[in-house]
Amino acid sequence: MARSFTLRNAISLLAAGLLASAPVSEASSLHNLHHRHLEQHPYLRHHERASNLEAQPSVLETRDNNLDARDNNIRKRAVPSYVAQGFSLTWADDFTTGTSGLAANWIFDLGHNYPGGPWHWGTGEVQEYTSSSSNIFVDGSGNLNIVPIKDSNGDWTSSRIESKRTFICQNGGRMIVEARIKLSSVTTNKLGIWPAFWAMGKAFRDNGNSGWPTTGELDIMENINAESRIFNVVHCGTNGGGPCDEYNGIGTTTPITRGVFHTHRLIIDRTQSDWHFQTITWQTDGVQTFQLKGNSINDPSAWTALTQREIFMLLNVAVGGSLPDAFSGGVQTPTQATTGGPDSSMIVDYVAVFNAPPAGTTTTRTTTTTTSRPAATTTAGAVTTPSPIQNGQTGNCAGWRYIQPSDTCSNLVTRFSSIGLTLQNLVSWNPALGSTSNCSPTPGYFVCVQLKAGTPPPPGSTPSPIQPGQTAGCGGWRYTQSSDTCANLVTRFSSINLSLAELVKWNPALGSTSNCRVTPGYFVCVELAPPSPIQPGQVKGCAGWRYVQPSDTCANIVSRFSNIGLTLSNLVRWNPALGSTSNCRTTPGNFVCVQI
Repeated sequence: MARSFTLRNAISLLAAGLLASAPVSEASSLHNLHHRHLEQHPYLRHHERASNLEAQPSVLETRDNNLDARDNNIRKRAVPSYVAQGFSLTWADDFTTGTSGLAANWIFDLGHNYPGGPWHWGTGEVQEYTSSSSNIFVDGSGNLNIVPIKDSNGDWTSSRIESKRTFICQNGGRMIVEARIKLSSVTTNKLGIWPAFWAMGKAFRDNGNSGWPTTGELDIMENINAESRIFNVVHCGTNGGGPCDEYNGIGTTTPITRGVFHTHRLIIDRTQSDWHFQTITWQTDGVQTFQLKGNSINDPSAWTALTQREIFMLLNVAVGGSLPDAFSGGVQTPTQATTGGPDSSMIVDYVAVFNAPPAGTTTTRTTTTTTSRPAATTTAGAVTTPSPIQNGQTGNCAGWRYIQPSDTCSNLVTRFSSIGLTLQNLVSWNPALGSTSNCSPTPGYFVCVQLKAGTPPPPGSTPSPIQPGQTAGCGGWRYTQSSDTCANLVTRFSSINLSLAELVKWNPALGSTSNCRVTPGYFVCVELAPPSPIQPGQVKGCAGWRYVQPSDTCANIVSRFSNIGLTLSNLVRWNPALGSTSNCRTTPGNFVCVQI
């Protein structure tokens, strides 16, 4: 729900054919501008290793989350407890105080804009926001309802609220922001209906409701035109490009079933001391749908705004605007046929924020709940191990699945194939399951489906399976999907300077640059392993190094590698420990980067 884009921009792009080229079935990173295919976006071009692949399962995928997949028609559920995973409840609103209690926790945004802000909230949406109980109320089940309404003149009203309280993820800690939400099963005549659950940086308020996108925005759940999918998006940096490719933003889409409740969760994880490897993760019903690392954004100021500053939450249903227009078949939304009322509403069971402190510290919970959870222990590296687990489970686990009665080893492998889980690994990490020929999970236990980040996959720190001939010096892999091509792998990892020539050179089984073919189900090498030692600050994604000799100077290193385009400016930029172009000094015994 970004604030700076105008409807006219979207219409001009539609006329130019830029928006129409994006198939609706493709995941998209549009928030306020044109959509592109996933492979074209910088957020996917991150440093991806076998031990830290996308779509990681989480220990939070526990009983309550799995209940959402099975019992998501339940109208009201208690705010969950994640004490077993190391989280304390910081704040929650389950709306049991009724409509009259909303003002205690929420600010009502009113009218067509913030005072002095862009008209139509900067996105082209047409509704007037009100605090009327026709547009926003708590129903008899204790759920918040936000209802867009069209009057007899065709004018629209709806509601939008912001949390009064702001929230922050501690340095070294983790934070969860989540809500349980239901969208109507009615999908006809809904062009322009735009519900959202999202967060903005407190700095936006402090700046007099201005400063977007520098102040940061986290879109946890957005839906348009009653489609059966949601958007997960971030906005940051500067307009007209920048680290978040504004006005596009960075994100993905996730399919959902309408007419039932889903738990939409955002997790900010600052447990890594190096911000490049800190993460923002989106989950729906406990299953990861998208993840960003700091090195995906690769801008410390932008990452700070998104993860290290206070944020506030928003809930609203907009009508019309640039995002629904982009997927309306070329018509401006809402149309005359678009209907409002309960069939266009967003129903919210609860909103909650949880915090986990840095390792070695404790906090006092501000609120208690009655939801019970399995016990857990904290192991080295602040990884929380759920309970119960079966005898013999590997001690290097970082991702678990709580076994349901319907689970089989085969569907576990299928469920987590996107992170490279194989039947062989499943049995190896969970010997109580049996063998590859006779594997049988026991309901009620947590099984390991992924190893800790940094755990070398045996043997030789290489994942399995790989194809014949793969370079022995690989340090970063991609588990190939059926949708992968050589071209989109190169695009996906262009931020670490992967080229088609390197991809084929490191993975000769792919073929040649003129005839490169990906076989799904294998790990392909996308980055070489860095040598050791290197100096602090060296660029991530280096593809070529020089071991510095006592006789080496910056000038002769540049001269030596001038045939691959090395310049003094690049040498210093890739190796900031060397100094500057006017005062560049090498330290013997270290590897310097000479090619990316």
